[in-house]
Amino acid sequence: MTNLFIQKNKKDIIIKSILLILLLVYLVVFFTQKIYFVNADLGRHIKNGEIFFSSGLPPTTNYYSYVENAFPVVNHHWGSGAIFYIVWKFFSFSGLTMLNIVAKVITFLLFFLVALRSSNFYTSTLFAFLAMPLIAFRLEIRPEMFSLLFLGVYYLVLDAFSKNKISFKHILLLLVPLQAIWCNLHLFFAMGFFLVGIYWINSIIIKNKTNKYYFFLLIGLVLASFLNPHGLKGVLEPFLILREYGYTIAENMGVIFMQKRFPGNFHYLYFEILFIFLVLSFIFRFKHVKKIKPLLLNLLLTIFFSALSWKAIRGIPLFALFFFPIISNNIFVALQGKTKKTQEILQNVSIIFSICLFIAAFSLPRAYCSPFKGYSGTGLFSRVNQAASFFKNNNISGPIFNNYDIGGYLIYHLFPKEKVFVDNRPEAYSMSFFSSLYSPALEKDAQWDSLNRKYAFNCIFFYRHDSTPYGQPFLIKRIEDPQWVAVFVDNYNIILLKDNNQNKKIIDQYRIPNSIFSVKKDEQT
Repeated sequence: MTNLFIQKNKKDIIIKSILLILLLVYLVVFFTQKIYFVNADLGRHIKNGEIFFSSGLPPTTNYYSYVENAFPVVNHHWGSGAIFYIVWKFFSFSGLTMLNIVAKVITFLLFFLVALRSSNFYTSTLFAFLAMPLIAFRLEIRPEMFSLLFLGVYYLVLDAFSKNKISFKHILLLLVPLQAIWCNLHLFFAMGFFLVGIYWINSIIIKNKTNKYYFFLLIGLVLASFLNPHGLKGVLEPFLILREYGYTIAENMGVIFMQKRFPGNFHYLYFEILFIFLVLSFIFRFKHVKKIKPLLLNLLLTIFFSALSWKAIRGIPLFALFFFPIISNNIFVALQGKTKKTQEILQNVSIIFSICLFIAAFSLPRAYCSPFKGYSGTGLFSRVNQAASFFKNNNISGPIFNNYDIGGYLIYHLFPKEKVFVDNRPEAYSMSFFSSLYSPALEKDAQWDSLNRKYAFNCIFFYRHDSTPYGQPFLIKRIEDPQWVAVFVDNYNIILLKDNNQNKKIIDQYRIPNSIFSVKKDEQT
């Protein structure tokens, strides 16, 4: 009998080990992706770090632009820039890819530990597999990797405190110093307030005596957040970041808006499917265990992170990370009273489904669940820096007119010799800049002519795949405009120079005839 138990236990350990390895491989392959550097923020973050280490201070104005360059900026992610710069300096862009992978693996494991603590391994694994495509919704290397990591730490610690597994003294000594670091890494440091606030509200409603401790912890986190270069402005910035900019920022738009804008993108439908699953799990749990108080915490977490994701798609990975511990707990609690045979059947279903999902993801590269999107690897996309090299090798000078997407790329390559017209920091420009200068210049010829006369642009440096309604029509007009000559184009960017004596030598050598460009029905160049 003892030998039978040992054999069964060994078999269980082997199965669990295999499933966990498959799960981590799935996660790692998702994030082992080359960096699409041309429209990423990463170049600017690296430059932020370089400036910090050379001057000892983070930029606090619109430092990189020659337009509104005195506009005050709350640089809430300067610490991330410092980390990115150090990693890039010693390990190049491949090192940054590895940093992102390590951060995402640790983050996932933190949430997975919460799931294990409140359910069982097989249920947690199944729903973790289902959540993975949304956990990997934002593959780009961003400062938010640190926010996800810190949120995982907070969630694990708060869960332990709520179960009396850690003392208040230890939670205070751990989370308050972490908050002082987090507030200099990414604006989502305010999630620490909200997460503690949710636990506090839950403890008040269920009349738990620990509610006063959550209050004191919340005060400690708020005070620690003042340890940033901007003081009160830095603390308030996360609550103001979703303000109106006069320009549509995709990551700040809601699910419904993005679904209409990009109807072929399955991410948003998949988010809706998982949201429905989560809602049904609450109904299923309440049907079997008719008690409101035990499920209140999960309900509050679901409401908050679901609402955030519905309002701004940048919150979708947060929803996914909380999704699988919450739904696992709901299902586990609902089935606790079932017979052992029923639970074994459900366990076997979880194992089979998890393995089948893994096989499908790795054998069907075009499937939504697949981590292979055609650009697996580390470092940068092939030849992505060609346009910048062309600009520098031919000693082209500004003023440059560029589009929003490519700002970070140009800052990385050309600053401080050349500054940009605009970059992908909407908070670094006034609302009137976007509504009265940038957008009208792309949409209307008269506005473009006026802006061109004012700034005397010598170069147009544009990301070719600008997906705004006016990006492609603007490029078509400039290619047809005799004042401008295309001298460089590749899979990423296009460079046009003003047809003048200053650029004559370059134009004579590199002129691209207009016949090479074609206009499709969707007005793509």
